Amino acid sequence: MIFIKFLLISILIQNLIGCSTHNIKGCPDSNTINSETKFSKSLIKINIPEKAVIENNIYSKHSSGIHSAQFNDASLKLNMLDKDYIYSYKTSQLSVIERTTYQAYEGCYKDKFVRNEPIYDVKEPIGYEWRDTKSKHNILVSGFDKDYEFFTYGSMDLSFAILNSNLTGITELKITCVDCALSDYEQTSSEDKFTKFISVKHDFRSVKSILMESPKFHQYLIEKEDVTRKEEQKALELKAEKQKQRTSLDDFKIKCQSLGFKVGSKDFGDCVLELNDIK
Repeated sequence: MIFIKFLLISILIQNLIGCSTHNIKGCPDSNTINSETKFSKSLIKINIPEKAVIENNIYSKHSSGIHSAQFNDASLKLNMLDKDYIYSYKTSQLSVIERTTYQAYEGCYKDKFVRNEPIYDVKEPIGYEWRDTKSKHNILVSGFDKDYEFFTYGSMDLSFAILNSNLTGITELKITCVDCALSDYEQTSSEDKFTKFISVKHDFRSVKSILMESPKFHQYLIEKEDVTRKEEQKALELKAEKQKQRTSLDDFKIKCQSLGFKVGSKDFGDCVLELNDIK
């Protein structure tokens, strides 16, 4: 009885290390197989039972939009709906095995699993369906003193916009999903309804008062000063460029006049334009 148990355990260990055989007596002990043992390798494919199938999904089209919006102090939360139209099918699989056959020991081989490989030419259709997904969107918020753009899953901090606007009453915001795609998804219930833009009204005056007492106001002042500085720098650069162009034109006019062209004539104008192109 003990001998039988020992024999079964030995066979189990032999299988676990990958040595399968048709002739147990002809299979060498693993210790006798070394770098000088002659062998050959080949890839073989083995059928996996029918239940071993994988599901494949092919993206067909996308539909997305804004479902609703909620305010929480200075935060705006959009409930976005994103749907992908997916074609699904199932395929069976083959197991790709690397088989090492030892030439000196007939019937003895060792298998090593390489990968599973789907049989793509045998497909079992599952069908088409809309599935929920989650994507970032380009959201444009209009209604403050200027427009603000966000790239988000739906959550936006409007603190800067509120602090930067002159709020005298209830503010009506138009919220647009710039890159949303309203395809032919069938909106069957109120929970499924979505659109590219919605309008919402909110009184931000109390929110602004709270923000002006918070650390965010200090950050806002820093950011506003930075924006103002950049705008002033851009204006100065534009003014300098215009002045440079004006000076160049004046120089061209003097040059053309010295060449004998009459001021106001067509040839004079052509001369100025030609010098301007050459510069």
